[in-house]
This record gives sequence, C-alpha cells and structure tokens, in this order.
Amino acid sequence: MKYLVLAAFAAFVPVGASAATLVNGGFDDGLVGWTVDTTTFDRSQFLGDGATLRQDVAPFEVVEGILSDAARFQVGYRPGTQAMAGGIVLSQRFVATTDGSTAVSVDVATFNTDFNAQSGVFDLRIDGERIGLFVKNAARASETNRATISGVADLTRGASSLFELRILRSFIPDDDAFGATPLQFVDNAFVGEGAPLPPAVPLPASALLLLGGLGGLGALRARSGA
Repeated sequence: MKYLVLAAFAAFVPVGASAATLVNGGFDDGLVGWTVDTTTFDRSQFLGDGATLRQDVAPFEVVEGILSDAARFQVGYRPGTQAMAGGIVLSQRFVATTDGSTAVSVDVATFNTDFNAQSGVFDLRIDGERIGLFVKNAARASETNRATISGVADLTRGASSLFELRILRSFIPDDDAFGATPLQFVDNAFVGEGAPLPPAVPLPASALLLLGGLGGLGALRARSGA
C-alpha cells in the first residue's frame, strides 16, 4: 500500500530539470544578479538610445493564473521614430554546467493601461546569438499579452556565457503622465538541462484529502500486518 501512497504523491509533485545556472531567475530577490543597461545607437541593428521609466520588481501574472514577483520595465527609444527601436538589455553572465545543446527559456508579458500601437519586442540571446523573439504590436486598454520564449544554445561546460533579453519599443515619453506607455514583465529566466520547474502551485483541497486518506489507509494496513 505504501507504493500506492508514493505514487499518489508523485502525481502531484513536479519532476523536472537540474538546477538552473542563472542566479535569481525568478526575481524573488529583486534584480540581484542582473545587469540592466539602456541600448545605445547601432544603425546596423536598428537600435537607438534607449530608456525605461520603470526598473523594479512587482507581483504580476507573467504566467497566467500564477502571481509571482517579476522584473518590471517601461521601455522605449528616445527620441522615437518608427525606423528605430530602443530600451534596455537585461543580462547575466553565467558559467555553463552543460555541454552542447542546452535549454534556454524566459516568460514575458506586456500590459497596456491604454491603447498603444506597440507594446514591446522581446529578443532573447545567448552570447549574442538569438534564441527566440516575441513581438507584440497594437494592444487594447487593460490588455495583457504573454509568451514563453524558448530554444537551445550550444554551451561548453565550465565556460562563461552571457544571457541577454533585449526589451525594445520605438518611442518613450519624458514621463508617463497619461499612463499610456505599456509595461513589460519578465519572469522564470532559465538555462539548464531539461525544462524549468513550474512555479509551485498549492494542491487543491480534494488532492490533499485524497493523499491524507491514502496515508491513513496505508497505516491501517501496516498495523494489521497486511
């Protein structure tokens, strides 16, 4: 019977990857371990001088239904033109713990308090090589858009590599007096084997009752010598 109890627990406990090589990938400790730089002019990449009105950590459902601390920005290119984009580069240098193809992922979201023609571009890179891209243009007021950017990077165990997430838009005002500049959120940055463990979700009451009942039944069978 104890095997049945263990199996029941296994059905609810997530099984996943080895420890990630990034520090504070869930932003539970603010922006500790991360570097935030504004973009500088680079015509070859259509980048302009970037800025952000916010650079902090706040609770947000970057993954729908799961409220957790996330890095929060409000980026753009100053002065803005449609031909260029700008904003910030969120980065962290890490030492690879794997050889060859390694999973890389990050959860991102945008939130618009008012209509805006461009919500943001998220460009995920490892050592300058693009892993994935998420682009969200026009969005309605009070609209949230979410995505997981993921892919693989070719790493060398023990070597230093650079995780970069570029967050860009084509315009930013001097302030957000009208509340029209979209917010960009980042959470669950991951580099490692397999896939990142999902955020912990409390077991539903029915599951807890099931586990408790199975445990009690197992103890009863053990006492009876079955």
